Amino acid sequence: MAVPPGRLVRVVTIQGAGGVQPTAYTLTLLDDDGIDALNSLGTARSTTVAEQLVPLIGTYMPIPVFGNLSLTIAGAGAAKQGTVQLYITT
Repeated sequence: MAVPPGRLVRVVTIQGAGGVQPTAYTLTLLDDDGIDALNSLGTARSTTVAEQLVPLIGTYMPIPVFGNLSLTIAGAGAAKQGTVQLYITT
């Protein structure tokens, strides 16, 4: 997906319903250089409750993003349902 230049300030994962669900799954959000914009925080996402994460550089700096981002979801089971919301400031 193409995104305008900005900063990734929040990511929300919301589980889907139905199907066989594993206990956790993993997200990666790769930029054009193959770097994970989630800063490896997309591991062990819950399949029972909505969760949020705030990827940062150091303690306070939101991750800068622009160009194309590629979302990958691994280990989500057979249900293949759910929502990932990206909050990007410009």
